[in-house]
Amino acid sequence: MKKYNVVFVAGTFDHFHSGHANLISKAIALGNTVIIGITSDLYVTQKKANFLIESFDIRKESVKKYIKSQKKIVIIAIDNALEPAISDSTYDAILISSGTYEGALLINEKRKQNKLHTLEIITIPMVFAEDGMPISSTRIRNGEINRDGQLFIKPEWLTEKFVIPYDIREQLKIPWGNIIELTDKTLKNFNPESLISVGDVSTLTLHKLGIKPSLSILDFIVERKKKFSSIQELGFSGKEVTITIDNKPGTINGDLFEIISKSIKSARKHFIIKINGEEDLAVLPAILVAPLCWGIVYGQPKKGLVFLYITEELKKRAYSIILASKTIR
Repeated sequence: MKKYNVVFVAGTFDHFHSGHANLISKAIALGNTVIIGITSDLYVTQKKANFLIESFDIRKESVKKYIKSQKKIVIIAIDNALEPAISDSTYDAILISSGTYEGALLINEKRKQNKLHTLEIITIPMVFAEDGMPISSTRIRNGEINRDGQLFIKPEWLTEKFVIPYDIREQLKIPWGNIIELTDKTLKNFNPESLISVGDVSTLTLHKLGIKPSLSILDFIVERKKKFSSIQELGFSGKEVTITIDNKPGTINGDLFEIISKSIKSARKHFIIKINGEEDLAVLPAILVAPLCWGIVYGQPKKGLVFLYITEELKKRAYSIILASKTIR
């Protein structure tokens, strides 16, 4: 294996994942010294959805944790896509992942203009997730996969029905998030386009507060008794997109995963999923489908409204419950 004196590798390294680890490992194997450029917070502010990207300090700490204390590695902040790669005469090679070759060519063109030698461009194949698609920070932020490429929703789940064990259903009676007061600013400051409501009372309460969630999951039943007969009674105009699905108590119909996913990804907002049966357990597929940093509001009997902020840990918890459930076709 050819060795280089100085190898440069750069990236955002957001939600540090297996692909990042592979890239850095290859750089370490190829270089006597490795320069790792991490995009600065200033650089990140120029990107779309930058509020979902971790801060520079968190991303840097993730890289440091992976490389541990290797003396051959230097971590720097970079404020644009070209510097310092186009001006540092000590660099010998640049390591890139598939899909970023054009950027490396541009760097070499700029180096020629600066009368510097061109860099050896070394391309590393991407690391693939469970579904054969590349692992990426975007997919992690979108809530599709974890950092090792494991899908949060397996394709076969869409045609199955899950029977949640009684002991787990009892555990779910303990709130997973914070009980919120209606005077709390948490909800009013939260982007309603990134909010899901599960339950009739929670949806009606949000509407009374002037908050219209992107998706609402309803069954017209409160504490096991039918209470509502139309979406207008819950504060809807009646013009919203409504999808009806059957879902028996104590179960999760696999169709829910797909319908929630399509609702979230649609350009149209204010979807309603009307369930014939019971929506109590719909919180679980909502957690697994929702992107990171979304919110879910659901009602906890005799306790109040619960607010969930979607995190990787919350997804892992919901995933483990689905795996522990009995499936029937």
